[in-house]
Amino acid sequence: MEEHADFSLGGKEVVTETNLRDEFYWKLVADFIGPQSGEGLELHKGTCKNRVLIQVGLLREENNFPWTAVLDWLKKIFSRHQSANFRCLIERGIAATCSLENDARQSFLESNVNFNFVGPICDSIGVERKHLLELKDFSERAQSIEVTNGLILELTDFVDREKLAPVVIVTWLRNFNPEFCKNGNVQRAYQVLRGKIKRLKFYSRNFATRSHRRSAAMESLLQSPFELVKTKTPKLAKKRIKREDASNHEKASVTEEYDSSEMMESGGSEDSGGNESEFDNELESGSREESWEAEGLTLLDIAMLSVQKLSSIYGQNSATCQQVSLDLLRNQYALTCKEHPDMSEFEQKLGSLAGEVPLASPVHFLNSNAWLFSGCA
Repeated sequence: MEEHADFSLGGKEVVTETNLRDEFYWKLVADFIGPQSGEGLELHKGTCKNRVLIQVGLLREENNFPWTAVLDWLKKIFSRHQSANFRCLIERGIAATCSLENDARQSFLESNVNFNFVGPICDSIGVERKHLLELKDFSERAQSIEVTNGLILELTDFVDREKLAPVVIVTWLRNFNPEFCKNGNVQRAYQVLRGKIKRLKFYSRNFATRSHRRSAAMESLLQSPFELVKTKTPKLAKKRIKREDASNHEKASVTEEYDSSEMMESGGSEDSGGNESEFDNELESGSREESWEAEGLTLLDIAMLSVQKLSSIYGQNSATCQQVSLDLLRNQYALTCKEHPDMSEFEQKLGSLAGEVPLASPVHFLNSNAWLFSGCA
């Protein structure tokens, strides 16, 4: 993922200096807008010069053709290399063409395309398509680099292109960090990764705009470390907030259920906390991330979901439903204040203003809005 690479040929002298708009270029144009069969292009011989892909990049840029259509066409005319990373090959080829001069540039254009190319990060340590498909050991090279979000996206993109079982990424990543999946439980390790990868793809799609793929936000995301092995840090014991009214057994049982499974409480039960391994805690965290569609939920989001679920059980206008949802929100708010002291300071400031301005408490304010926006009021 080159941070400052130039992937554009527009207006550059290199186009005329290398005569990219030659007779073969117009054959490419004719095939793309016509039969898309590759007939007459002589691309079936097995090898392809980098010059051809650079011309495809010029064709796409000058005519503003969408990448999706161009990539589908390339898969047709290069039937033996349908899983190749064509876009990255074209973009890196353009960057190289623009940066090289004279004989070096000409030599690059006449060299063969490396269809075993996985991505720029894997390429930097000499890992190619066959290494991943054959599950070869490349740990000596892999452990020389840090596992970043960019590497994870590169490997998951390769999985998608090759139509592989996603769980195979665990085997590859063990080359980068020997502590990852040390117990050999590949399926369980993938369950932990799945939610994190889903979240990463979500943010990557948001940052990757067509007009400016290499934005500062995108680069920051790609270069950030991806945590394979959870760093062990001292944990503060978390105690449950006692409910004010424990006489209603049904209400308490429902509250307990939503506290543990739906409200994303991280503490778990006090009895089992000491027996669970660090890996089990990470698995639980990864599962929660996946279940919430890889988006961070606010207290209002959680309260709205709670109202909707409880309304289906007790009925929308049920007093019991209103009380249970308020209790759930109160518990979640208390836990959030423990984890984020700034919220406690904010509530204290509101309390100091209560005598001057009539203000609702944050919990009642959130609860009222949850009922309003969930459509259950």
